[in-house]
Amino acid sequence: MVWLKILALLTLIGVLIPTKIKVGYVLLIAAVAVSLLFGQSGPVGSLFDAAKAAWLAVTPTRDGVEFWQLLVIVLSIIMLEKILQETENITELIEALRSIFGTSRAALAGLPAIIGLFPSPGGALLSAPMVEKAAEKLDISAHKKTLINYWFRHVWEYTLPLYPGVIMIAQITALPLRKIILANLALTIVAILVGILYCLRGVQEGRVEARVSSSKAVLSIVVALLPLLFIVVVNVGFGVNLELAVPALVLSLVGVQVVPWPTVWKVVRATVSFETVLLVAGVVIFKRMLEVFDVARGVAPALSSAGAPVALILFLVPGVIGFLSGYMLAPITICTPLLLVFLRPAGATEADPILAMFLYAGSHTGVMLSPVHLCLALTREYFHADLKKVYLSLAIPMGAVVATATAVLVVCRHL
Repeated sequence: MVWLKILALLTLIGVLIPTKIKVGYVLLIAAVAVSLLFGQSGPVGSLFDAAKAAWLAVTPTRDGVEFWQLLVIVLSIIMLEKILQETENITELIEALRSIFGTSRAALAGLPAIIGLFPSPGGALLSAPMVEKAAEKLDISAHKKTLINYWFRHVWEYTLPLYPGVIMIAQITALPLRKIILANLALTIVAILVGILYCLRGVQEGRVEARVSSSKAVLSIVVALLPLLFIVVVNVGFGVNLELAVPALVLSLVGVQVVPWPTVWKVVRATVSFETVLLVAGVVIFKRMLEVFDVARGVAPALSSAGAPVALILFLVPGVIGFLSGYMLAPITICTPLLLVFLRPAGATEADPILAMFLYAGSHTGVMLSPVHLCLALTREYFHADLKKVYLSLAIPMGAVVATATAVLVVCRHL
């Protein structure tokens, strides 16, 4: 009976995800469904229990700490990204990159990879014109340019602590961010290597016109990347929590007048949106419902009784949600709480970062292959590429990452 309830919940989510309903609303609807499916007090009583738990989860009390911590992190990172976009650093960075990457092969890979350090929805469209310019004198097909731009744009998404998926899985599993990054590090390394060895295969060398001197280009790159380096160093190196590190960096940038005050208020208005607050609330409330109604106790035996290996469940369930949504936060925020029991080996007090890595790999694979992924759709449209050829070209690099995740899981489980 429990597995039927789980199937009903996943079906509901699967039906809602492809629609235009915001992920935050999907999570809240799923939270209501959890109370009705797993509650023991009848429909009315279960809904009352759910409403009480949801209210406590977002109030500024001890019960609501998780919500407010996550909200501060997410809003601070969004604000940091918008501040960086408002400065001249990004424009100078683009010109510097064009000068530093003197060869076409280096430019084709380096430009989208560096732009990928600044996560934003549809960000691949920012690097697409640069890739087009670097490839203008080369004989490269439209689907090849799409592959190069799309692939290198996302190589950091496994490990960079500015990406929401990395932050969310760390928060939901209660694992230190550095453990998530270290567990996922092999995926980023392989993504870069397979990008160089496969995605750039057959690309001829050529020269890219330098518009600024090498010394100025290096300085521009260092200045533009300093905020990102600061976050990585203080969080991963010194263990400072993101809810302290990112706001401190934002306040420092505002304090030294990196951007003028009128721009600061513009950034604040653009940062604090109902959609963002709704998403964070949805994440916390959905997770709280799974805890309140003790869903985890029934999930493990129910899915295990179906005969599917735990690793397959951890990979395929978020992979399907990722494919349906094309949005990394959807599988991470929906599936991580639901499958949290599988991330904690018997007798363990905390989640296993290697198992969390495998869940993340499944989520990312589904998202990368999703036709509704904004970066894929925009890049394919920009280069007028054949989607079938793009998918065929993605098979080998994506397969390499999946094989790496599987190998890491197998090796670490046998140590």
